[in-house]
Amino acid sequence: MPRSDVGQTLQNVLLILRRIQSGHPIDKRELARELDRSERQIRRYLTTLSEAGFHIETDEQGRFRGRVRLLPYHDQETPLELLTLSRREMILLYLQLSGIGQVGSPRMRMEVMTRIRNAMGGEEIDFAELTEMLITHERAYKSYDSPRSKQTIAALLEALYWDRVCDVTYRIPNEEFDRVYEAEPYRIMEFDGGLYCYCHLPETGLTRLLAVERIREISLREQYFEHAAEVEQAIEQHTTNAFRLIDDGETIRVRLRFTPDQKPYVLERVWHPSQEIEQHDDGSATLSFESTGRFEIIRWILGWGPACEVIEPDTLRDEIKTVLKQASEQYG
Repeated sequence: MPRSDVGQTLQNVLLILRRIQSGHPIDKRELARELDRSERQIRRYLTTLSEAGFHIETDEQGRFRGRVRLLPYHDQETPLELLTLSRREMILLYLQLSGIGQVGSPRMRMEVMTRIRNAMGGEEIDFAELTEMLITHERAYKSYDSPRSKQTIAALLEALYWDRVCDVTYRIPNEEFDRVYEAEPYRIMEFDGGLYCYCHLPETGLTRLLAVERIREISLREQYFEHAAEVEQAIEQHTTNAFRLIDDGETIRVRLRFTPDQKPYVLERVWHPSQEIEQHDDGSATLSFESTGRFEIIRWILGWGPACEVIEPDTLRDEIKTVLKQASEQYG
């Protein structure tokens, strides 16, 4: 049957679309106030738009963000719109699904995930299902193939995507009790077959690097956080200072001399951003750098065996001699 108010309804719907597409976040209550309509009317108009195939994107608080897409076949499981990604974006997405988040800028990661979400017709992303596609990072001592590990990684990915606050139960080896943290996850990274997550701990104000396999339980709060510049700076400082992962706060200057047969292996890698390499006439090479993480430096030096000589500092050379002496006494 013809309706006399159809023109007014169309006008109201167009006003709503125009206001939402202006780009300034707004919710239903604010829409009703700005357009001088009741919230009930606004909800009815939005339902009409949804049934007509319009998808209007909202943020975590339910505010419209200015993104409107028309999906004529929105009831189909797979939208007909084709999503195209550049090679760089595909590599980034592959690494993201593998749990490696320290790739690309945060803005680029968010843009890729937003495009995927839009192409899905605005469906909520099931992060637990996404982890079924995770590439297993496995070493003799690291494995993330268990259901609990996948659930942990799924929760971390969801927290990173939405900037959600988490409750984390954490167990450090050789400790009898769990530690419980309120954590704000900032970044996941992969290192030597292991997954780690940089988290800010609001209760202490510290930024910690947590090993994913040591997380016993994790739950997401209905609470969001904003990335703080000082935390991002602390993470960058940590990754710059540390020789590998541990930043113990003590910077030492290290000079090491390598035998001629090991020099090619020393030259082919950057061991630390501050490194300097001097090559000698006899074929040997001296590697110098300033770094934190004394314990990891010692373990790394020991891995070279007699091919690596500690020139300085004397304290580091003495510590290594002590370790070798204790090993000799224990194992003969």
